Amino acid sequence: MWLTRQLKHDFSMDSFQDRMWLQKIVVLAQEFGIPMNYSFGWYKHGPYASPLAEDAFTIDTIPEVSWPQYIELAEMDEHRNKGDKLIELIKIAKSKFESMPEAKLLELLASLVFIARYAYPKPDSKDEAFDSLEKYKSFSRKQMEIAWKILLSVELVNL
Repeated sequence: MWLTRQLKHDFSMDSFQDRMWLQKIVVLAQEFGIPMNYSFGWYKHGPYASPLAEDAFTIDTIPEVSWPQYIELAEMDEHRNKGDKLIELIKIAKSKFESMPEAKLLELLASLVFIARYAYPKPDSKDEAFDSLEKYKSFSRKQMEIAWKILLSVELVNL
């Protein structure tokens, strides 16, 4: 929930789009070096961590003033510059994909990063990463190309 505050995102676990948004934001945050300590696997909508969903449902029921009992907010503030990089990534991506809902855009970005870094077997090229993503998702090749360039610019992929 610290991330939702950092990203100024009005968030509710009642919304599927918000739950998907959170999963993908945390994937990208961890890739920028923000220690969230979640392990992700592949699921229907890309990278997913069940413990993250469980934690988010718990924290969603707790007033924000009580968050410090559950989250080391001071420790998270040490990573504000990494959060700024994440904010910049989202800003750039949204400018290139103006008509795509933000949760879907984050699904594209997080899925490409996940496949490029953690898929087994690991793809040897961006085309292999795109081929892998096409097996599961209906993003166009053009959308993947644009997203890949954005991810390259912030050094989250390197194939």
